[in-house]
Amino acid sequence: MSRVRVKPELQVPIPRDVQELVNWREGDILEVEAKDQHTVILHHRGRADLSIHEATAEEKQARYERMMASFGAGKGLFASAEEVDEYIRRERDAWDD
Repeated sequence: MSRVRVKPELQVPIPRDVQELVNWREGDILEVEAKDQHTVILHHRGRADLSIHEATAEEKQARYERMMASFGAGKGLFASAEEVDEYIRRERDAWDD
């Protein structure tokens, strides 16, 4: 187990042995989960800096699955297209207040 010191702006360096094991790169997306006051878990969620042409087959599949999981997420929230339009109109009007 390595020890690191929290740097300015709460940056935490990743020890080299951990870097080599997980193969993270600058720009990668990490999800941060606090288990309790003393335990933090980092979950690797993808490489944001890669274009679709640079991504591996596994990364492309993960992107596809995330995209497909979001389809239909709002289904049933509104009874009609008119109700959606009215909601959007009210939201835009609130911006002007």
